[in-house]
Amino acid sequence: MPRTHSTPSGSSPLGSGYGLAGLRERVALLHGEFHAAPRADGGFQVSARLPVAGGA
Repeated sequence: MPRTHSTPSGSSPLGSGYGLAGLRERVALLHGEFHAAPRADGGFQVSARLPVAGGA
């Protein structure tokens, strides 16, 4: 599973406000697992695990 680590950039564009909630809902619709939390060293970590058809 690819992982990306980022740190706060100091400014972020305004979005729709559905970011993490939207991701959580989409993962749930696909019967997956979702986790999002702040990192101790700053930044944020988001992970999702989705089932694969055929159990592969």
